[in-house]
Amino acid sequence: MAAIKDLKCVVTGSFGFKDIGDEAMLTEDLRFLVDGCGMPRENIVLLGHIPEYVAQYHDHPMDRCLSSKDAVENAECVHLGKPRRNFRPARILRKKKRRQRWNREIDEAVAAADFALVTGGGTINTRAPDGRSLKRMHAVISYFRHHGTPIFMSGQTLGPLGMIDEHDALAREIVETVEVLTVRDACYSKRYLDVISATPKRFLETFDDAYSLPYEHARLAGEVLEFMREGPVFTVCVTDYTSDTFEKKSHIAMIAERLLDTQCRRIVFVSHTPKDLQALYEIYDMLKNSYKERVMVPDDRLWSGSQLKKLISLSQVAIGGRYHFIVFAGSSDTPFVGMAGNHYSYIKQDGFARQLGLEDYVLTERQTWDLDAVLERAHRASGLRPRNRDRFSRPSDSMQLLREWLEETAGKDDVNLPGSRQLSG
Repeated sequence: MAAIKDLKCVVTGSFGFKDIGDEAMLTEDLRFLVDGCGMPRENIVLLGHIPEYVAQYHDHPMDRCLSSKDAVENAECVHLGKPRRNFRPARILRKKKRRQRWNREIDEAVAAADFALVTGGGTINTRAPDGRSLKRMHAVISYFRHHGTPIFMSGQTLGPLGMIDEHDALAREIVETVEVLTVRDACYSKRYLDVISATPKRFLETFDDAYSLPYEHARLAGEVLEFMREGPVFTVCVTDYTSDTFEKKSHIAMIAERLLDTQCRRIVFVSHTPKDLQALYEIYDMLKNSYKERVMVPDDRLWSGSQLKKLISLSQVAIGGRYHFIVFAGSSDTPFVGMAGNHYSYIKQDGFARQLGLEDYVLTERQTWDLDAVLERAHRASGLRPRNRDRFSRPSDSMQLLREWLEETAGKDDVNLPGSRQLSG
């Protein structure tokens, strides 16, 4: 029988794209593996978009941070969805050498892993016709399956689905391949499981893993704290879906000006990604000069999730469309108003808020572009005094289930760990 701390694992997900919210999920899951389970970092391989960024952000050994893109290419090399027992990389490379590269380091890491952890995100859906994120996730899951690696998939949002048959088939195969699936809502994921006729082996409805991120002791720059002392302060954020046109940016600028006229003294524009920051700079430049001194746009590209959550917790109301912006607000008892740039964005936010009884504070896709509706909801939110923090345990429900799953598996008499391919859920 092997102890959990002696296991080896591969972790992948939506991290490495410089999105503070997605990094927060990995922060908490990695903290659980290292501090909660006692696993040495040398036993944990992170497959992320930019390995150098992942290593620096999470203070993880660089040789244990590899490219998720290379993992996808490896999956393509083994003929996605058609695992072969006698697979020979060199032969496949000769056949496809112009299109794909083989990464032996990743293959060895996955082959040595006792289990794979897929962190949360919104990948199992049709949010774009090309289904890029869905296909990427399907390729990685298929690659783990090729190696016989048991998979624990945590904190997902399923949907929208039911529009493109190919996407539904990929989503169904992901759901039915993994040993455990936890989702971060109590309504939409179950709806779309029914739509695609998929049945998970083991299923849990809970919250996003980032809800447990601590923030009380995070440090903010003095100029930020000084700016916020002259409140009340509202925080405002944008997403690709609410700032990709001039008209949308103008709408956000108008909201900010009206809020400053009627509901708050100051506003902090909060970004979660470098692209958000550039959009907020443009929105700031659209403001009339008389408002600009009352608006701050901090460069938070190097901030931790705890710092961003601390800033949000100090505001009177948080208004915006980033999913983790709403999660950080809700889990710090900060009133929020969610803005949905599309249906994918709506079901993520509403799926979180509905579990707190705060679904009225997530605007629909129509209401998001109605200035009066946004202002009215912000006014109502400013009078709220949420009391939900006791509902957010640490470690998260998903990580507690991960521990139970590993203990159940490692405790089986016929399992020889680490390195065993007999591990099952």
